[in-house]
Amino acid sequence: MKISIILPFLNAEPWLRECLESIQQQSFTDWEALLINDHSTDGSEAIVRTFADHDPRFVLLRNPGRGLVAANAYGLSMSTGQLISRMDADDIMPPHKIQALAQALLHEGPGYIATGYVRFFPDENTGMGTRFYQDWLNARCDANDHWDWIWRECVIPSPCWMAWKSDLLAVNAFDAPIYPDDYELAFRFFHAGLKVLPVREVLHHWRQHASRMSRKHGGFSAEAFTELKWEWFKRRFAATEAPLYILGHGKKARFLATVLNKENYSFFRIKDWNKVSRHFTDIPVKYNPNSIVISTLSSIDNYDLVYEQLDKSDWTMHKDILRWC
Repeated sequence: MKISIILPFLNAEPWLRECLESIQQQSFTDWEALLINDHSTDGSEAIVRTFADHDPRFVLLRNPGRGLVAANAYGLSMSTGQLISRMDADDIMPPHKIQALAQALLHEGPGYIATGYVRFFPDENTGMGTRFYQDWLNARCDANDHWDWIWRECVIPSPCWMAWKSDLLAVNAFDAPIYPDDYELAFRFFHAGLKVLPVREVLHHWRQHASRMSRKHGGFSAEAFTELKWEWFKRRFAATEAPLYILGHGKKARFLATVLNKENYSFFRIKDWNKVSRHFTDIPVKYNPNSIVISTLSSIDNYDLVYEQLDKSDWTMHKDILRWC
């Protein structure tokens, strides 16, 4: 069973050698690493050539388009493996990563996507929000409840998954230059009904540095995330005619309201609750089995009492209440 690893790179010279060495040291050996140069201007390609000259499993390609999505799409089109994985040029694989993900998929067959724990490093570059995301992602593997939380944040870490090539082709992976690209792909998996196979051990070391694409690309702004969620919301709930409620008072709630107003989409805002006690003075909406509450309340702040009150009024978390933060 051959595995194709798709690895785009753009000016990754400071980290690329360590990344490729971690791939070369994998316990599973039947792989090809498709290394797609996305118009680098540093010494990245020379490093790749050094590896490719000594190990034919490393394949140097050049992105015929531009950008990460185009590079991923080209890598997929050139892949010869039945299983596909992704890797970022600045990260590190533990030696058993490919084998652990492949074993999970081979046991179940198509229709699944495998993922595992991630660890951000180095500590000095990893802020509180990033640590929160790391722990939250790993908690999804513990609970195996990824799709319950799809509306909050990307539940499938972009460089730590493996899927059958046939499933990727079926969901038309990487066919549109939409960012955040990893979140867009996760929505495709979710919408297609793929099940998640969690491997409960650290399978990816995710390097944090100031040049990471997610820190400097406009496609990873809070507004871009909200717009992407809204596009997928319309696909999932196109037939919903019952009221839509937005729970929240902050910037994200206001931006979502702006997006909905532009499309003349009918909705109600829920703001009548005490921010100090986290209690409603009265539940402001009546339960309707077809209605949906989009919550933009902060992920880090404790709003459990708000959700408990809604739950007592027959609303159900992850079904009628979608947490977008």
